[in-house]
Amino acid sequence: MVRLTGCRHSAVLLLVTLLLGLLPGTARANAGPPRIGGDTGGPLLPGKSDQVHVLGEVLRFDLHPDLETASVTARYTLENRGPALKGQPFVFVVQDAGDGADLTASWQGEPLAVEAVDTAGFTADELARMAGAWTTVNAWMDPVTGEPYTPGEFYGREASARYFRFAVDLPEGASGELTVTYEQTAAWDRTRYALRVHHYQYLLLPAEGWASFGPLEIRVVPAPGSRLYFAGNLDFRQEGGEYVAAYPGLPGENLAFAVMDRSGLFLGPRTAPYYWLGFAVVLVLAAAVGAGTGWLAGRLPHQGWAVRAGVVGGLLPGGALIVWLAMHLLMAIPALREQSYGPAFAGIGQGLVGAMLSGAVAGWTARRMWRHRRSGAGAV
Repeated sequence: MVRLTGCRHSAVLLLVTLLLGLLPGTARANAGPPRIGGDTGGPLLPGKSDQVHVLGEVLRFDLHPDLETASVTARYTLENRGPALKGQPFVFVVQDAGDGADLTASWQGEPLAVEAVDTAGFTADELARMAGAWTTVNAWMDPVTGEPYTPGEFYGREASARYFRFAVDLPEGASGELTVTYEQTAAWDRTRYALRVHHYQYLLLPAEGWASFGPLEIRVVPAPGSRLYFAGNLDFRQEGGEYVAAYPGLPGENLAFAVMDRSGLFLGPRTAPYYWLGFAVVLVLAAAVGAGTGWLAGRLPHQGWAVRAGVVGGLLPGGALIVWLAMHLLMAIPALREQSYGPAFAGIGQGLVGAMLSGAVAGWTARRMWRHRRSGAGAV
């Protein structure tokens, strides 16, 4: 596992592989199609191929500036080392936190017709069997420490799996490039750090169903100008602002990586320092408001009036101002922008403490100001 930094239940499960039993027609002429929308019954399962080889794959995640989505491109170099395959079916599985994926596929630059599989036609048991067969990724990486973690009380997006199918004509001896693209919505966890941790995942192991699998290159490309915390479960390295992992074949596990924006986190990734910073500013403002209120109240002719007016002025109009300032101050701190109602509620609490401080400072200042004016007048 690797943590990299540069200047967040769910994820992507991405994979292209052959369907169950889809060997060359001459060998398995009576193989039925997999279940699509209730065609033949039974779950949609991965299978094996003894003649289609993956000579290499380049997998690229282009992260959007908000880190919530990425443009995913998978380029496979395929070679058919057996008899011709007419309309060879493929299945592509996407598991993400979005409402849908606009998936496209092309062979040698020519677009292919892609059909989304209607999973409503499967039973719960069949869906569970499919998830087990295609495998899933349940890894959550901490982008700050580089270690996997188990989310506690999770607030974020839940993943769902979607299946897409398309077909490719592979003449005998044919080789070429199969390209699949779509927009991926990340899973995210907003409880671990000040900002959301965005999680991406990708299925690699089911591709063992190919006859062979050559070199694999994975690139995670941040948006220009991004400053990120990054961690992946594979051996990533930084290369020209990108995060790159390269293997001679399939690694021994599926892919998971996490990213978090680090802009505005000048006190570190956790929320506590920013709340304390806001509280310190609120106390300074409260003392200033109290001092000003007390200075004005100290001009009253009687000491009791001056002290009471200072305390009331510091607590009520001054206190209301401080509560308002505290709420807006915390909500304006960039590191707390994703903390939902937390900064507002914390601001109310800090503002109330500040109001009491303002009242105390106002009463103390009013007394001193009144005595100062009284001693000055007596001296004259």
